[in-house]
Amino acid sequence: MIFVTIGTDEHPFPRLLREVENLVKKEVIKEEVIIQSGHTEFSSDVIKKVYSILPFDKFVEYIKNARIVITHGGPGSIMLALSSGKVPIVVPRRKEFGEHVDDHQIKFARFLEEKQKIILVYEVRNLFPAIKSYDSKAREYKKNSFIFQNKTRKFALSLDKICREVFYE
Repeated sequence: MIFVTIGTDEHPFPRLLREVENLVKKEVIKEEVIIQSGHTEFSSDVIKKVYSILPFDKFVEYIKNARIVITHGGPGSIMLALSSGKVPIVVPRRKEFGEHVDDHQIKFARFLEEKQKIILVYEVRNLFPAIKSYDSKAREYKKNSFIFQNKTRKFALSLDKICREVFYE
């Protein structure tokens, strides 16, 4: 299963979702795809499980059960995937497409790519090659990541606690 999340930022990010749908339509992606579309309006005839916002526990469950996590460049989503032992494919939101206010996601993603923690896809047309080579590249990146995973898990849990306190209590 492939889990795709574009976070919950109010800026639309249909570019990634359309490309995933296109790959499913072409039967290039043959496994189940689950999407968390946030505030981006998106529906699909070929992807049946599309959710705007997921409860946190369901979100975590999908990440843990996914073979591949494809995410935007938000630190929370990336760190949660990393703390779950995944090497996420990251497609950063870009200012030039109105997907965010600036290009901080690109800078953050490039930093993590240099550390071999994520697979960076800057252009959505390069998503399929990243999916195709995912297993071998992820295996290579995971070799020495145990310490990093423990630290990112602590970060993700701390971030979740702060968000719950700020937004829900």
